[in-house]
Order: sequence, then C-alpha cells, then structure tokens
Amino acid sequence: MQPTLISQRAIECLFSAIARTSVTEAFYFCRGQSEYAQRHMFEMLIALVLNNSTPETVADRSVELVNLPFTQEEDGWFEDYLLRGEGRALRRAKDTWIMRKIGTGKFTESLSLKGINNRPIGGLDWGTLSEGVQKGFGPRLDV
Repeated sequence: MQPTLISQRAIECLFSAIARTSVTEAFYFCRGQSEYAQRHMFEMLIALVLNNSTPETVADRSVELVNLPFTQEEDGWFEDYLLRGEGRALRRAKDTWIMRKIGTGKFTESLSLKGINNRPIGGLDWGTLSEGVQKGFGPRLDV
C-alpha cells in the first residue's frame, strides 16, 4: 500500500490552522518540513502572528514568537523577512525585530535600526527605550 500524497496546499492549510491555535506548535511543525517549505512556513507564521491575530491576542502571540528558540539560520530568516523581505511591509515588523533582539540580549543590535515608528504605546516609545538601553550601557556601548 502506498502512502497518500498530501498536497502542499493542504499542508499549508493545516499549518495555518495550527498557527491560529499555537505559535509554538506551528513553529515546531514547520521545522519538520523540507528546507524550502520550512522557510516558507516560518515566514507564514510571522505574517499570521502579526496580521491575523486579534487585537486582544497580538501582543501575547508576538511575545511567544520572538521568544522561540530559533537556530542561527532561523534568526537570519527572521531578520531578512522583517527588514528586507516581504515582511517589511507588515505592521509592527520592525517592532517585532527589535523585541527579538532585546529578548535575546542583543541590545546593541536593537539600537542599530533607524526609521522606526516612535508612537508611544502605554507611555513608552522606542526612542525612550533606546535611550534607556544606551544609558544602561554607558561607556561600554560601542555603537
């Protein structure tokens, strides 16, 4: 008996359903795919989190996304997609990239991004946050 071949479209539909339920489960699902499909699904996951989450869940889902244990290659995909690829047009793309850098302790890299939206949210904006990081590093900062 031969196994049933599942179309790429069916796999993407399944992946989208998983991603709507759990960012983490979708992340591990995409890791089980071929390299090309893995990168495609990884980028789909980012887009689904940023575009298709409800206003009530987008913050929690974004935090879950940026705290996933990316490999070095996945970290490169994440940056490439959000800063240079199709993801750069996503609302909150740069914010998400900065959150990842801060969350992984790469504070100086988080300061390197120019042209970010400086609209305050809850009394905090990226300019104020960047200034706090710079002051915290003091003379150790070599940006």
